[in-house]
Amino acid sequence: MIKILKNREFVNASWLIVGKVIQMILSFFISIFTARYLGPSNFGMINYASAYVAFFTSLCTLGINAVIIKDFVECPQEQGKTIGTTLVLRVLSSVLSVIMITTIVAMVDHGERETIIVTILCSIALVFQTADTFTYWFQAQYKSKITAMATLFAYVAISIYKIILLVLI
Repeated sequence: MIKILKNREFVNASWLIVGKVIQMILSFFISIFTARYLGPSNFGMINYASAYVAFFTSLCTLGINAVIIKDFVECPQEQGKTIGTTLVLRVLSSVLSVIMITTIVAMVDHGERETIIVTILCSIALVFQTADTFTYWFQAQYKSKITAMATLFAYVAISIYKIILLVLI
């Protein structure tokens, strides 16, 4: 029984690791292409906006990722309630974070309309990160293959979209 459990855990973790490694490699090459194409000032503006988003990402997760996985495993009969509560809390915290980022950037970079718009567009990604809740549910069910493949597919699609935008603009 322990060997089977460890094998399931190994396969589950392997899917997560392989997916993240492929995403990191893709991200590396997309970043290089983007930096070369946009140049220092425009790429710097995107990184400036990304810094705000990275800072507020920890606020949006509310530190509940490990807690919800534990809850999924320990209370399987209340998984729907856990998912619903987590989604509501994370959507609220994400929307508040977008508002705070917009307010801070509008005050710090007063009059720089382009910087404010880029930062708002980057910060909207925080709202979409609420879908990570489902990833944790799949992890608790030892079905990381599904989320790893879906996440990788979405990441590849977004990467292709970024390349198309860079080439056409």
